[in-house]
Amino acid sequence: MTEDNDKKFLELVAATGEEVDALLFILHKEKDILAKRDFSSLPEILNSKLQSADRIELFEKDLQGAANNNIADYIQEKGNDLGITEKWHELQKKIEKCKALNLANKKITDANQNEIERLLAVLTGKNSSKQETYSASGSKSNSSFGNVITKA
Repeated sequence: MTEDNDKKFLELVAATGEEVDALLFILHKEKDILAKRDFSSLPEILNSKLQSADRIELFEKDLQGAANNNIADYIQEKGNDLGITEKWHELQKKIEKCKALNLANKKITDANQNEIERLLAVLTGKNSSKQETYSASGSKSNSSFGNVITKA
């Protein structure tokens, strides 16, 4: 029974690794789309990303079951039987790469969102960072130049 569990655990680690590789590919694709500002492609890529993350969560539940609900104890108990520890650490490294790339994509998304909000504020006249300008008579000026001294 233990050998069957070990084999099942290794198969699940391999399957999870393949799904994490797929997610890594999706995240790289998302980064390219964000860099190109091809926002029309984002819904499709986000859907793919969510589906992949859901599959990884299902694999995690299966791994928990194969490890008697405690993966850390299972790996510690097995040591490096059948390369379990090594394969588990490889999987964890891939997951860390996904997390790092996802964070980088989030920063790009946040920067794009801030830029869009700034441009909308400028277009609608709600640019809070711009100080009011006044003409020489003391009335508000619509000029984008800082100091208007005379009227034309």
